Amino acid sequence: MPHGGQILVDALKAQGTTRVFCVPGESYLAALDGLYLSGIDTVVARQEGGAAMMADAIGATLDRITFDVTFTEATDDSDLGFMQIPKGTVAGVHGYHRGWVGDHNIVSVGFNWIMGNHVTPPKPLEHGHVIQVFGLPNMRTVLHCLPPKDWTEPGFMGLGMIYTAMPVTNAVPAVVAAPPGIVTLADLPPITGRSAV
Repeated sequence: MPHGGQILVDALKAQGTTRVFCVPGESYLAALDGLYLSGIDTVVARQEGGAAMMADAIGATLDRITFDVTFTEATDDSDLGFMQIPKGTVAGVHGYHRGWVGDHNIVSVGFNWIMGNHVTPPKPLEHGHVIQVFGLPNMRTVLHCLPPKDWTEPGFMGLGMIYTAMPVTNAVPAVVAAPPGIVTLADLPPITGRSAV
């Protein structure tokens, strides 16, 4: 019997869907499983937009944006408390949106995440954001999201949820104050967080 994600993808294909946009996450891993071999072009919209904004920031006009992705299957069942990840379903995603000028990849936005304990990521996890600039000299910075000393939750899932929500939550005042129309992060002032001490 097909799972809910496969039923959803089958319905999308029946309606003629050839491309979907998403931000991959744990809330719909079953749908990602269904999309994996479906032939539907799956675009991770948040990251593709990030690559386009990075190119704009350096004054480059992109010829195209590509997306390379590797899905990793769970090697056993995982119970995360708020959801189940059955063996053989998607438990990890590693991907890059790349902006190209001719044959040169000038900007890349990548991500690498796993859910549960029964998965081997295709590339070792760095637990943070890795920013690299290739040139003379090459630069590499890693930003880590670390829990406070009294954080007791194993696996830091709650911390990850807070971390994921922060950019959107902290952008609300700037979005409300923006003039009518469509704006992107490139149009808004820098989004900064406020800390509760």
